[in-house]
Amino acid sequence: MENLELVGKELEKKISPLVLAASEITVADFDSNAAATVFVGDAKRAYDEIEFQRKDMKEDALKTCRKIDTFFGRLSGPVETAIDIVKGKQRKWFLEEDRKRQEAEAKARAKAAEEERKERERIQRQAEAARAKGKDEKADMLEEKAATVFVAPIVAAAVAPKTTQANGYASTFVSDIELQLTDIKAVAQAVVEGKYPPYFLDVNMTKAKRYFKDMKTAPGPQPGFMIYPDANVRSGRSR
Repeated sequence: MENLELVGKELEKKISPLVLAASEITVADFDSNAAATVFVGDAKRAYDEIEFQRKDMKEDALKTCRKIDTFFGRLSGPVETAIDIVKGKQRKWFLEEDRKRQEAEAKARAKAAEEERKERERIQRQAEAARAKGKDEKADMLEEKAATVFVAPIVAAAVAPKTTQANGYASTFVSDIELQLTDIKAVAQAVVEGKYPPYFLDVNMTKAKRYFKDMKTAPGPQPGFMIYPDANVRSGRSR
């Protein structure tokens, strides 16, 4: 601290006149602008000297800090490695559990699809029998029922804990899916067949209206829409 005070007193002798001179400088013509440039040069030299002293005096402290970091790094490094090893084992375990879950879900979906197929075929046979007897109305009803058969897969809930806590720390594993739309027509057909809920085809009516207006589509029926004329009176300042 003594060195800091001595260095500070020496530097303040150069700084104080510069700070006072700054408020007195006026730039009004080329000559005064040249004088201002001289001032900035002197001030920058003073600034550089301050920075040199700061870095020089800090160097010993930085060396000490680097030695401390190196010393404790040799101790903390192996602990970090140990943590990474155990976290890797946790991840490997969870991925295996997740694989088992996905495998079970795939089997459940396959089983549901097979049951759905059998039920559809059973109802379809009933429809064919009804039609053979001339009961067309009943046959139509059965065929419609067969087309909308849906068997939901029964998937067991995951038994592995998602979060564990100990010593103030917690580990959480999250499994998710990535979804990509590949065929909007197939989605629409699945909604019609009852395989997907209706909200899979949520329509943004504002954007749809803008589309038809931009295309100058005349009022009347369009695929999936009915366009009605809508006129209104707008008021405002006259020109």
